[in-house]
Amino acid sequence: MNRSTIPTAVRAGRHAPCRWSLLAAAALLAGCASVSPDGLRGDVAALTAHRTGSTSRAALPPVGTAASAQAQQAVQALLATPLTQDAAVRIALLNNPGLQARLSALGVADAERVQAITLPNPHVSLARLQNAHEREIERSLAFNLLDLVTLPWRTERQAERLQIATLQTAQQVVVLAADTRRAWLRAVAAQEVAGAHDRMAAAAQAGTELARRMVRAGNWSRLQLAREQAVLHAVNAQHARARLAAATEREQLSRLMGLWGLAAQQYTLADRLPALPADPLPAEGLEATALRERLDVQAARRQLDTDARQQGWRRAGAVFGDIGLAYQRNTAAEHDTGHREITRGWELDLPLPLFDWGGAARTRAQAQTQLSAAQLQDTAVRARAEVRAAWLTYRTALDLAHQQQGEVVPLRQFITDETTLRYNGMLASVWELLAQARSSTQAVAELHPPTGRPYHPVVTLNGWTTPWRMNAGVKEFHLVAEPVVREVAPGFVVNMWGYNGQSPGPTIEVVEGDRVRIFVTNRLPEHTTIHWHGQRLPNGMDGVGGLNQPAIQPGKTFVYEFVARRPGTFMYHPHADEMVQMAMGMMGLWITHPKAAHPLIAPVQRDYAFLLNAFDVEPGARTPKVNTMLDHNIWCWNSRAFPAISPLVARQGERVRIRVGNLTMTNHPIHIHGHEFEVTGTDGGPVPRSARWPEVTTDVAVGQMRQIEFIADEPGDWAFHCHKSHHTMGAMGHDVPTMIGVQHEGLVGQIQKIVPDYMVMGERGMADMGAMEMPLPENTFPMMTGTGPYGPLEMGGMFTTFKVRADQAAGDYRDPGDYPQPPGTQAYEWQGTPASTPPAPRTSNPGTAPGAPNARKPAPGGHAH
Repeated sequence: MNRSTIPTAVRAGRHAPCRWSLLAAAALLAGCASVSPDGLRGDVAALTAHRTGSTSRAALPPVGTAASAQAQQAVQALLATPLTQDAAVRIALLNNPGLQARLSALGVADAERVQAITLPNPHVSLARLQNAHEREIERSLAFNLLDLVTLPWRTERQAERLQIATLQTAQQVVVLAADTRRAWLRAVAAQEVAGAHDRMAAAAQAGTELARRMVRAGNWSRLQLAREQAVLHAVNAQHARARLAAATEREQLSRLMGLWGLAAQQYTLADRLPALPADPLPAEGLEATALRERLDVQAARRQLDTDARQQGWRRAGAVFGDIGLAYQRNTAAEHDTGHREITRGWELDLPLPLFDWGGAARTRAQAQTQLSAAQLQDTAVRARAEVRAAWLTYRTALDLAHQQQGEVVPLRQFITDETTLRYNGMLASVWELLAQARSSTQAVAELHPPTGRPYHPVVTLNGWTTPWRMNAGVKEFHLVAEPVVREVAPGFVVNMWGYNGQSPGPTIEVVEGDRVRIFVTNRLPEHTTIHWHGQRLPNGMDGVGGLNQPAIQPGKTFVYEFVARRPGTFMYHPHADEMVQMAMGMMGLWITHPKAAHPLIAPVQRDYAFLLNAFDVEPGARTPKVNTMLDHNIWCWNSRAFPAISPLVARQGERVRIRVGNLTMTNHPIHIHGHEFEVTGTDGGPVPRSARWPEVTTDVAVGQMRQIEFIADEPGDWAFHCHKSHHTMGAMGHDVPTMIGVQHEGLVGQIQKIVPDYMVMGERGMADMGAMEMPLPENTFPMMTGTGPYGPLEMGGMFTTFKVRADQAAGDYRDPGDYPQPPGTQAYEWQGTPASTPPAPRTSNPGTAPGAPNARKPAPGGHAH
């Protein structure tokens, strides 16, 4: 019996007062529960007071239409003036839709609490039974006795649950306030950096315009103008990235404040960051404060206390959850005699625990308590680690900012002042003034904190690094797979497939331990995926179409999310219709920088990266032949062929790292002149120091990455190329026969009668092509090309130069021009009579050195005799 039955027929005597008092007590207990009129917003505000970075109590979204309208008016008033950090936090707490949803969920939890501790409505039952001899009438009022008995315990339990939910909501309020403060700092910093880049761009524009006028006046060469134009393009690219970063950070701040449309576009940020604090916060007591004050720790501790107290109740409830107690009163009347008989009695209904003694319930309660204890310990350990890491990051950033502000910026200003004085004395040019203005502006820009952990970025040869944004602690990237057109060499363009408008796709740079989220949109005519070559990640993120995931259909967007677990250089490429899509150029580089000093990864001053790729494009055509396996005619570094590959530059004495990835169909021996290097890393990670040795050539096999490092200690212009000689040529016909040594006497005229433009080529080798400059088919480029300071280079394909200069400024990647050879250090033509060359000795057995012992063929038994 689940409910006790208490008849309410009219009775006399002592039973009526007891019965009515019991009902009154039940009604009183049930009537004490009510929902919070403000949805517990006041409790959350009290918990978050002085935890949101403000000295005043946090204003949260109110309940009710009228109050919400007032809150919106307050938001508009805050947006009407330049947005301060405190104002941004107030707007976020009033207007963030995610917080509003969480507060509404807390109101739902409060209503569920009241419902859980409210007694069920009583049941009134009437029964009239009759036969030939008598009539029986039953009247009863019934309700759940167990609900009444356990009401105090259930009230306490529901209150504890609601308190835990309140603490968790308050924690989200604190996190939102902190995220908004950081977003405001990043947005203002990005705005200031963009302003600094405005000034840098203006200086570069002025220098370029002045250079044009110098050329028109005959005072400068076109080479000097080209250098200034290259500076302008580089500065404009930095300017565009700075403007993009400012817009992205502003969008992140707007999202946290719940703004969109005109409201997100029209508010004005403060014009500068707050002043740096004079003294750092002390580290003493931070861990104890975190354990005492953090709301997530309090919620975990409260959950453990609740589960520990509920262990006994859970076992008893599992065994005796259906106890019933009933009081019955029946009235029976006989028709013949009119005699009435009243019967009364109590009935107790108990379950018999034959099968369920509560063992499973006890085990569950113990396991739940152990779970809560482990979660509390995990929360406490995480809180300690986070506060230590946060303080170290804060202290390092503060020290660097003080150094930049107190030393670097004044030093740059001193250099600017001195350069101005030298200009006044005609000891420096206006271009030195403009260059120093750019450097000073860059020094100011470096004051602003980076969005994310700092690292030394790589320079992607003829490429770029894709921007990212921080979203709740996750680095977000967006790759768009789409058809692109790439100029492989001057005047030679190829239809490719790539990412974000280029092939290879942009380089992705993260820091070890970063959580990364990559949105991949497919704008190709067929499905695709992305495989993160060499990465440790969840199996479902590996990107093999059909095996780990469905393919990304045209027009669809997929999301990959994982943690960058280990530092190194990796690649990304499709794993759907892989042969075609990679033959069309779909690939890219991924760099994971170490999160701290690494024993096997040395700091470098120059860090270059590029991918090897190859195409087979018919002269006059623009789209590669995707079925070609080995006989490609276009060999590229980052989809550029010499002379379109930019040179690598370094300052003498700098440590240089070059990362080379190979996603072609063959191996490539990469060779550098003038230096020895060590292979310090592969896509499997850093190479142990015991496994390194000096090299001048390293073979990069298919699907591999090789990372080489060396000191640029030899000044000059050094060749850097693949040592397969046909990979350092442009488009060629593989079926053209060799013409060396073929006599053309008497044939040239005959052929020219048929082909008037015919010229003899190839009888002395192929070098004539480098000087003839004959017309070629449309959309191709010469097999050998390029001009150096002393004549044709006769190169192409996978070739460029590595330029080392003693006066190359740190961080300056501009081409310094041709290397001026110091006197006495260059090969030259001999003007006298060359010394006679002794003839090679002759022997009766060609190929045998003089004086070599005669060798005898071994006997059948295997021994010489």
